[in-house]
Amino acid sequence: MKRALRSIEEMMDLVDLVVETVDARIPKSGRNPLLFRILKGKTRVLVLTKSNLADPNATRVWMRRFREQGENVLAVSVLEGFGGRLLESALGMAGGGGARVGLRGEGPRSRGDPPKRIMVVGIPNSGKSTLINAIAGKRLARTGKRPGITRGYQLVKVEDGVLVLDTPGVLPIPWLDCDLSKGAWRLAAVGALEEGRYDHEEAAMLLLDYLLLRYPGILGDYSQRQNTQNGRGPAPGGPLPDEPTQEDPLLRARETLTAIAGARGCIGAGGSPDLFRASSLVLREFRDGKMGRVTLE
Repeated sequence: MKRALRSIEEMMDLVDLVVETVDARIPKSGRNPLLFRILKGKTRVLVLTKSNLADPNATRVWMRRFREQGENVLAVSVLEGFGGRLLESALGMAGGGGARVGLRGEGPRSRGDPPKRIMVVGIPNSGKSTLINAIAGKRLARTGKRPGITRGYQLVKVEDGVLVLDTPGVLPIPWLDCDLSKGAWRLAAVGALEEGRYDHEEAAMLLLDYLLLRYPGILGDYSQRQNTQNGRGPAPGGPLPDEPTQEDPLLRARETLTAIAGARGCIGAGGSPDLFRASSLVLREFRDGKMGRVTLE
């Protein structure tokens, strides 16, 4: 991580504008505080990605808060043709001039103004490469649903006079140890942590507990939709609980996860619920937006 941050810092003088991508579902946890120091004084725009998956009311609140703090902020969705709008806004913020030092891979310079250079930064799986492809109107940067697709730096020419530098995702220091109980569960829920570095059951139960507390009723609606689509009846033992049934919130979450396992056919040896399979299912379907539009902070 230190090496990646040092490389970003070394390239600051070579770019006109920095675009920071943040998953709109984790607008606070999804930012790396160390980037604030590195980017200080550089023209930048904060882009809340995957806004089609986030709670629209929460997104409006966060955008207002960021603007009050003096940040340039946009919310974008892969379902919208946002590439041209974002590029126009980015170039307007970058203004004229720019560094004259060449970047490796940018090719020969033409006469006149130097190309505008935009660096895209953010934590893993925050939509950096997807955003670049949207700006370019075609697939130029590698993308995927798992974190860590971009391992090195990719220099992409999106149109005449515009170069975009894609960078590897850098996790904030508080989440490097993947301690889910301290908040890293939010990053696990949106797919920003590598799969083998955290406990799926704990992450799923912390997510379910948050949903039961902040979005009462959403899990019942989700269960009903999935059972209808899969041709199954109600979950064994009745519908999923929308209200706390245990004093310990994680016991309530385990009860909910057990109900989902029964309803979705995640059954292990001897007919017992397979909570690992159910947890993986919950996390995958949350990331895909099948539980509805949710913001986790």
